[in-house]
Amino acid sequence: MMRYVLCFFAFWFSVAISQGVTLRPENVRQFFIEPDVETVLHFHADENITLEISDEIEFRLRSSDGELLRELPCTFTLNEKTVRVPVTLSPGFWEIEFVGHHLNPIKQRFGVVVQPAFQGSRDGFFAIDGALSWLVGDDALREDLVEIAARSGIGMIRERVSWAAIEPEEGRFDWQANNRYEKLRKTCKEHGIQVLELFHDAPGWTDRIEKYPGDLVKTARSWQTVAERWRDTWGGVEIWNEPDIFFGSNLPADQYVAVVRAAAHGIRQSPGDRFGEHRPVVGGVVAHFHPDWLQCAAENGLLEFTDAFSFHSYDRAADMETLVEKYRRFLQKHRHSSMPLWLTECGRPWRRGPDRPPTDQDFESAVDIAMKGVEARACGVDRYFPFVYPFYEENDNNFGMTDRLGTPCRSMAAYVQMIQALSCTKYVGDIDVGDENVLRARVFRHPEGNYTAVLYTSAQGERRKIKLPETVTKIESVTGNLVFFTEPDDVLADDEMYVEPGRMYYLGFDEQTLAGKIHGTTRAYRICHPGGVSELFRPRRQPALASDLLLRFQYDKEKAVAATDGYLVTTEPGKTLRLTVRVFSFAENPASDSQGGETTHYLHACLGDLPLPSQLVRIFPQSFVDVSWEVDL
Repeated sequence: MMRYVLCFFAFWFSVAISQGVTLRPENVRQFFIEPDVETVLHFHADENITLEISDEIEFRLRSSDGELLRELPCTFTLNEKTVRVPVTLSPGFWEIEFVGHHLNPIKQRFGVVVQPAFQGSRDGFFAIDGALSWLVGDDALREDLVEIAARSGIGMIRERVSWAAIEPEEGRFDWQANNRYEKLRKTCKEHGIQVLELFHDAPGWTDRIEKYPGDLVKTARSWQTVAERWRDTWGGVEIWNEPDIFFGSNLPADQYVAVVRAAAHGIRQSPGDRFGEHRPVVGGVVAHFHPDWLQCAAENGLLEFTDAFSFHSYDRAADMETLVEKYRRFLQKHRHSSMPLWLTECGRPWRRGPDRPPTDQDFESAVDIAMKGVEARACGVDRYFPFVYPFYEENDNNFGMTDRLGTPCRSMAAYVQMIQALSCTKYVGDIDVGDENVLRARVFRHPEGNYTAVLYTSAQGERRKIKLPETVTKIESVTGNLVFFTEPDDVLADDEMYVEPGRMYYLGFDEQTLAGKIHGTTRAYRICHPGGVSELFRPRRQPALASDLLLRFQYDKEKAVAATDGYLVTTEPGKTLRLTVRVFSFAENPASDSQGGETTHYLHACLGDLPLPSQLVRIFPQSFVDVSWEVDL
């Protein structure tokens, strides 16, 4: 059996801890502190431990690089089983480590982010995928994480709701359900954080088609009610998660777009939306760039009925430019070049197992997550949501930006640093540092006129000296720690610095120093401004359309196989194929020319270049009818 022992500097007390028992923070807010101000960290020992006087052991501070710096003083209250640790730290990221004596090492670590609380208006670009509704069960930890997000300058948290849980029976809503959905959304609102609502399930009473709801009239009605209840907590609604893969039952995009249009119609009919308090409806939410699926989605009207297009990426930062360019060209092709792009999932996991990632894996996550955010901003992405805020193990990976107890990993520190460094800036181009191992050297201009350059180095190669175009005012690491060069051979000129492989640096420059040295015609700049410089000043488009009629193809599983890229007809040549379209009416009141509540429509159709006979359709409000054609193959 392993026993854990803690040392207390002043009185040489220690705690004998039984196997599996750890110290726990009083709260996780305390691990986000002001620079150069003494802060006392509080920990509690579990109730079932035994306290006794023992030998001296160590309690340490480690640097962002994992280097052991010094022992730390602390005090211990025997009756309350409380440890108090005073720290005064410079900006950046640090780790506090409890270590047992030589027979019983603990190696329990807690991350500390040292940054000033964010001031001023939050930059809408900086959001986060929280998934707190599903991944965090403790209400106190939820509220701490929401408060930390607000302190850090994050303005929106992506949250997931189970539609089947909040409306288990048609018309009967349970707003809390087992996950206390409403409580969390109200907590976000209290702290000034908007929620990006996301659902990707359907209750059984909607007569599901695979995973999608079948009755789209009921879908619209339901989401109108949800919008009326929660809209004041929302910053947008994202409809379905990764419908281009198994979450959408690997169906073609026309089935997905019908659900988007139904839910969007309901949201648009909520009173707040009708009176001008618009909440963006976000569509796409794709896992991959799949040309056939995207083409089908656009042809079925996805871009006309949504306000923003979202996508996901787990590729490396160096690939972000190419990926954003593909999506921007897709939008241009379908006459929506200025439609906002939201990157609503973007992560770099560490290996599953420990409570905190090892230093090397933590740095890899931190650099990749932060640099993908830099690339997304340079390429004109409207909002960025790194994945994922809380501790989360999936298969062999852990995507958490905080550890098992909720204290920050280096990836969280890196994101807070990025917000501090780049909020309210505009990408203006790159600088040349003349080294092929520096993969990116992006430059962002602050409203005050000064610049921040972001250097991103290849994971290959060795530590090397590079020459900068001008003298820097400061150099910060990916986690916000000031970078110093103290080794004997580190004699540098004012415009030189050393860079490590696989790292990221923030360089400060005065307003005048980079004049004439920024290359503005970069690929990223052209992606960011697809219509030229004037594209940047184009006003946002009007809220998405909402039609009272919706058509959905009702494919026959016995006659066709549905797949992501379309329908494969299995009927033999020379036979006939019945094609059926379901027509839904969302109208609340019958049209003036209707008889007995019915409205009359003519449905025109073609199969490729082959016109099909027009059909007369009579339909009551809030209902649907099926229309079919027999096609001679």
